Amino acid sequence: MHLVEYLLRDFMATERASHAQGVILMHDTAPRDAAMTTRNFRELRKGSPWTGDVWKIWPILQQYRPDLTLQMLDCKPTGLMMVSGLNPKSTVLADHYKEIIAQWQDLSIEDYGPDKFARSFVFTNAHQISSDGFAIFAPLSLGQDVAAPKFASP
Repeated sequence: MHLVEYLLRDFMATERASHAQGVILMHDTAPRDAAMTTRNFRELRKGSPWTGDVWKIWPILQQYRPDLTLQMLDCKPTGLMMVSGLNPKSTVLADHYKEIIAQWQDLSIEDYGPDKFARSFVFTNAHQISSDGFAIFAPLSLGQDVAAPKFASP
C-alpha cells in the first residue's frame, strides 16, 4: 500500500529486525508529478502511475531520524530510497508515530512544496553504486563476523 502510514510502519518493523550494518530500500519515493502522489488510487486516470504519498518518508526520516544515512537513487521510474546507519533498538519513530501521522497524513505535496521536496535531496547515481560492486552491502554479504538478528517468538 503506497500510503505513508503503511510505509512508516513497514520501515520501523524492518529496522527492528535488521542488523545495524543493514540497508533498507524503499521504492516510489521520488514522484515525477503531483498527480501520482494522491492518497486515493481511484482518483488517477486509468493506467497512470501511482506512488501514493510515500514521498513523505524522506522528510519524516530527516526530521525524526537524523542519525540515519539517506540516499535517493536515480532509479526509474520514481526513485529508490536507500537507508543505512540503522539502529534496530531505536524507538524514536514508534514513540512519535501518532504525532507523525497527524502531521503528515493529510499534507499534500502541493502544500509541502514540490520544490522544497526536490531540493531536499540530490539523486545518487545507482549505476555507479552497481559499478562499484554495491560496497554498501559488503560488510554483510562478504560473510564478516556479523551476528544474525534475533527475532522475537510469535
